[in-house]
Amino acid sequence: MIEGVTGESGPRDVRRALRPPVIWLLCAGAAVGLGVLFPEPSLLPTPWNWLGAVLIVAAAGLIAWALRTFQSRHTTKVPHETPSALVTEGPYRFTRNPMYLGLATALVGIAMIVGRAAAFAGPAILVLAIDLAFIRREERVLERLFGREYLDYKARVRRWI
Repeated sequence: MIEGVTGESGPRDVRRALRPPVIWLLCAGAAVGLGVLFPEPSLLPTPWNWLGAVLIVAAAGLIAWALRTFQSRHTTKVPHETPSALVTEGPYRFTRNPMYLGLATALVGIAMIVGRAAAFAGPAILVLAIDLAFIRREERVLERLFGREYLDYKARVRRWI
């Protein structure tokens, strides 16, 4: 059966449609929306809440660095595609998931700008969704493809930070 022809969808189809940037956008919208719906308490008064912008810029830099590192190794950055190389240099020396960490950090920055406690639900939801929908599967694939090399890397470098 050809995938997608019958109109049926399964977990794989959902993962392909809800890629991490899409999940990030949904969580960013939720963070802002929750901040508006539940305006109290305010955690960070102006101008301190604008320190979140620093986190967003740092997160964008981390993501760009990770993408450039993947490109230099000529491997895919798409979660459901099969990687052609185990990337352990660049930001991958410090975290196994710098792109996901960058997305989460940017959401913390947004929550700081919003300044409301409820806005911090967005980053928590993102981390949980990414872990359940992507990271666990990716780790199984990397272990199968790269064996001992990946297990050694996994033992040396943390998943997040």
